[in-house]
Formats: sequence, C-alpha cells, structure tokens
Amino acid sequence: MVLDLLRQAEEDLDGLDQARDRLRRGIYGTCSGCGRPIPSERLVAQPTALTCLACAQASAAATSLRVRPTSKTAEPGSIRPPADSGPTS
Repeated sequence: MVLDLLRQAEEDLDGLDQARDRLRRGIYGTCSGCGRPIPSERLVAQPTALTCLACAQASAAATSLRVRPTSKTAEPGSIRPPADSGPTS
C-alpha cells in the first residue's frame, strides 16, 4: 500500500512538473485535444488537466467502447474458459 501511495505521489509531482513546463512555454490552459482554452474552473479543480472537459469525456467514451466487458463464461473479451469446460487433452 505504501508503494502505491509513493507511486501516486510521484505521478502527481510529474504532472505538476509538466504543468509548470506548459506554463513556461505559454501553453498552460490550452486543451491538447481541440486547442481551445481549458475553463478556469477545470484548472482550479485539476491544475494538471491537459484537456477540456468535452475532450476528456470524448476520450473516456472512446476508451470505454474499446474495452469489452468480461464475464465468467467464454464470451468475447473473457479470459476465463466456460464454466463447464474441463481440461482438454
């Protein structure tokens, strides 16, 4: 658990370093998806945000469409064998 906390802290610091670099380059607050300004409310809530909310939602939706649900049966996307299948030899 401590290692997970340390990893998350390192990721947070890396995100802040990247945000500082974008600020130095004059592109902080510009959406990397559409190029429009990221609303200040979003930046207050998430200072390391790379995208506006619309682009973040579109990216999340696209990701969820690529991920197929898994189940206990051998349906597409499942890594488990059907419940009634035994060893095959």
